[in-house]
Amino acid sequence: MINTESFEFDSVYHIFSHVNGKELIFREETNYQFFLKQLDKYIIPISEIYA
Repeated sequence: MINTESFEFDSVYHIFSHVNGKELIFREETNYQFFLKQLDKYIIPISEIYA
């Protein structure tokens, strides 16, 4: 079950990730694929992505 208790309906949230310097976020293709699967499973069903 997805925990959405702390999110308000019809609000905009800025969610980001970053690294120090020029380090890669996804070092392997499998890391990127895992991220996309998690995004599809948990975020896409309950939100819209603008960027």
